[in-house]
Amino acid sequence: MSDHEDQQNVQQEETASNPPKFEDYSDIDKTQIPSFEKNAGTECFKKGDYFEAIRHYSKAVMAYQFLIQDGVVNDPEEMKKITQEIYLPCSLNLSLCYIKQKEYQMGKDFANKALEVEANNLKGLYRRGICLMNLQEFKAAGEDFKRVLDIEPNNEDAKQAWEQLLKKKEQIKQRQKAISEKMLNSLNYEDKIETQKKNVKKNWFKEKYDWLKSILCVRKKGKIN
Repeated sequence: MSDHEDQQNVQQEETASNPPKFEDYSDIDKTQIPSFEKNAGTECFKKGDYFEAIRHYSKAVMAYQFLIQDGVVNDPEEMKKITQEIYLPCSLNLSLCYIKQKEYQMGKDFANKALEVEANNLKGLYRRGICLMNLQEFKAAGEDFKRVLDIEPNNEDAKQAWEQLLKKKEQIKQRQKAISEKMLNSLNYEDKIETQKKNVKKNWFKEKYDWLKSILCVRKKGKIN
């Protein structure tokens, strides 16, 4: 799956065309609240309002959890269905929203939640990889991109992410090298200054010694004469 058209992808995951714009649960069956909030989150995502999208998707997840915990939904098949329709896509969408806001730790956490439901979910693996890469957890990021390519070898997003990962690793390597060289040059400069100070002090003592020696020699000659 591609993340190049994120907004289109999220829209395709939704079924309602015109969800309500406000949280009024008075005329809604509690079993419909997760879908209500999920759809509201998607409307906000379409507008680029990621903060509000996160709020609605989070409420959808909470409503889903309450339905399970309170036993409102207890049939295994129904639980599986609502998990696939609500919990999984909302977790994926939350991960994407946090990536949009460059909050990569939160994006990683929600990608993990999605992958707990579906271990080989391509969006979950890709989005977690993006978060890991930006958190400089390069080895783990590479493993996620590799898993995506193992499942879908022609996944262009994963290919591009892999190239980006290699570039980031090289950039950091060069940056660390430059810092090390700067520190080494600084230490060498400090050593040079310290050596110069020691040489000045040594020369000063030598001059004083030579001066004192010359005086003593003159006095000794005077006494002999």
